[in-house]
Amino acid sequence: ITLTATDDCGETATCAMTVTVTLNSPPNTPNCPANDEIFVCSLAEICIPGITWSDVDNNLASIVPSVGTLSSGTLCFTPVAGVNTITITATDECGETAECTFTVTVTVNTPPVAHCPGDMTIYLFELAEVCIPGFYCDDVDDNLATCDVNVGTLIGDELCFTPVEGDNQIIISATDECGAGSKGSSECIMNVNVVLISNCPKLTISTELGVLQGHYRDVVVTLQNMTYEIGGFDLLIAYDASAISFMNAVPGEFLNNCEWEYFTYRTGAEGNCGDACPSGLVRIFALAETNNGPGINPSCYITPDAGQYDLFNMRFFVTNDRTFECQFVPINFHWGDCGDNSFSSATGDTLFVDRLIYDFTGNLIWDEDDDGMFPEAARPQFWGTPDYCLNNPDPGKPAPIRCIDFQHGGINIICADEIDDRGDLNLNGISNEIADAVVFTNYFTHGLDAFVVNSEGQIAASDANADGISLSVADLVYIIRVINGDVLPIDKIVPYESTIGIGNRGSVIVTDAELGGAAFVFEGDVNVDLTDNSSHMQLKSNFDGENTRVVIYSLDIGAVFGGEILRTDGRLLTVEASDYFGNLYKVGALPQSFSLTSYPNPFNPSTTIEMMLPVASDWNIDIYNVSGQKVGSFSGKSESGLIKVVWDAAGQSSGIYFIKASAGDYKATKKAILLK
Repeated sequence: ITLTATDDCGETATCAMTVTVTLNSPPNTPNCPANDEIFVCSLAEICIPGITWSDVDNNLASIVPSVGTLSSGTLCFTPVAGVNTITITATDECGETAECTFTVTVTVNTPPVAHCPGDMTIYLFELAEVCIPGFYCDDVDDNLATCDVNVGTLIGDELCFTPVEGDNQIIISATDECGAGSKGSSECIMNVNVVLISNCPKLTISTELGVLQGHYRDVVVTLQNMTYEIGGFDLLIAYDASAISFMNAVPGEFLNNCEWEYFTYRTGAEGNCGDACPSGLVRIFALAETNNGPGINPSCYITPDAGQYDLFNMRFFVTNDRTFECQFVPINFHWGDCGDNSFSSATGDTLFVDRLIYDFTGNLIWDEDDDGMFPEAARPQFWGTPDYCLNNPDPGKPAPIRCIDFQHGGINIICADEIDDRGDLNLNGISNEIADAVVFTNYFTHGLDAFVVNSEGQIAASDANADGISLSVADLVYIIRVINGDVLPIDKIVPYESTIGIGNRGSVIVTDAELGGAAFVFEGDVNVDLTDNSSHMQLKSNFDGENTRVVIYSLDIGAVFGGEILRTDGRLLTVEASDYFGNLYKVGALPQSFSLTSYPNPFNPSTTIEMMLPVASDWNIDIYNVSGQKVGSFSGKSESGLIKVVWDAAGQSSGIYFIKASAGDYKATKKAILLK
């Protein structure tokens, strides 16, 4: 810069100087620490060192953090949990700024957690050390310091201790390296209620003696020696369905007195015994409590003492098949899977299964505790709960306890000779006399009112032919033959030797077989007369106030009848018939009209042709193709009933065929389709 001075005379003088100008530069960007992650026991003040700054113009006015205070390059602040974003701003005297940013991610200590399986009841035969799984401590921060229990020893996740009878309080507590713990989630408190079992309860199916056939009989399942509470049971019971039929089951005095809320049963096989399923199975299931609202609860879960109490009653009908006389019909507990024949504890956390099994006489047949006499490998199928059922794969659940004794039962059907002699219908000690035949014929017309001495004994005595079916016309025919000296009393024969047809043809009763005797029941009060074919037989009839009962028989040796046998204006309800030899026929209805059918249709390559004959006659069945050529033929002579033939069309072409049938005055044609 030059300065020039000039006066009025034009004289000048000058001076010169230099001014050097430096333009302000913003502060240098501060040096922030790298992003960091830190773990803290609590949200208290932390200090982060390593922050530096500078300014080339040396005119820095301030250095300010977004949080906390900055002193000598160290930032101190109280963080929040998670990500803390921090900005350091430098400002010079010209107002220029520069900044840096970094993050501090803070993880705050989480207290450890103590775990226990929850309150439970355990059942012991003596106060000895027990080990219960499900106790442990964990820490998400992996800084667990201690895991302590107030009783016993913690080994892995099992707590082993020697309990006292009754309540045992167990406390497991955890602390971490930050000192957190002891209370809240870091402490678990549970109660183990120990019940000492002094005896195992016994379930017994009653054994019923001297049971009459054709009657209902109640079989009782009793409970005794109860020393622990139960909240439910699941029992599976097997029986011979050919000898006895299950009717129903009802709760017994224990369930009723304690006001248990649920009881049911289900019959039939359940698929877990395959082809070995017993012919009869019934499952009995009960629950004390169904959680059906407050104030509705059972009053007890255990019998009042160790005495015997009815658990439930089962009702059976005993077959009237006399081949079962003198037989004992077992009714047994049956095991198909691990849950069969078990009790649940009242709290639902323990399952009780079998310990001992007795037969119906009280003899021990299986002892789960005696592996020497009763090794697992020798366990009969469907006997007791197998040992593998006690190996619970879930360590948090107690294994089933063997503490129920079972005794089988059954029904002993009375022997016929205990209440009768076969053929002695009037029970006078003399079998198969004319008086017995008279009593028997009276039965067919008057029903059971004819038996006035001892109805059960007289019914049993009626099985003269020993086929197991009492009160049949076959028995009457056989008694008459014995009276005539035509036969001797014989042992059991096969019932239902053959099937015959009997039915109405207008006002005439017709049969397609030769009969030795027959018994009929007609609707209402009707008239009945013998025909020419049966006029040599004897007829007795009686109206019982609702139906007319009729019996046809003969005391003559060799007397038989057939064809048109009876004239009546009544409607036939039931019929029973036998041959001359005392074999009871299986009676089917006679066809009332002529019919023709084939199946399957369409077919390949064979079809069954059926023709119903209402009367005995010669018959023909011819098969034609669509060109009118006969491609098959059948013929014969038959009594009335069903005619069945099979036509094999393997050598024929696909197409429509016509089946033409004729029998006396009857004719019919049906179409059949062969599809190959």
